[in-house]
Amino acid sequence: MAKMGMLDLLKNKGGNMKTFETYQPATITPNNITEPSVFNGMCLIRKYKITIEEIKEPKKVLEKRLRKLFLDKGNQPLNRTAMINEAIKLEIDLNKKEGT
Repeated sequence: MAKMGMLDLLKNKGGNMKTFETYQPATITPNNITEPSVFNGMCLIRKYKITIEEIKEPKKVLEKRLRKLFLDKGNQPLNRTAMINEAIKLEIDLNKKEGT
């Protein structure tokens, strides 16, 4: 099976997808490809407009996701600091049990 490229992710069986979801907002940047090119067997001559929009989710959903990450990945100092900073923004105390 061939490797999937970014253009493949934007396409589906009968046409183009209008949106896709990701947890990395900088996955596609304006600096990626600014001129027509050929790379790794892909001829890139068509232009695409990609809009990045935050998906608004309830605080409870974000808290649950953050707590899971904190339990699974909270032992690395750089990651721990990033998660604590996000908890502060959301006004979540990671030392308390969820929902208290």
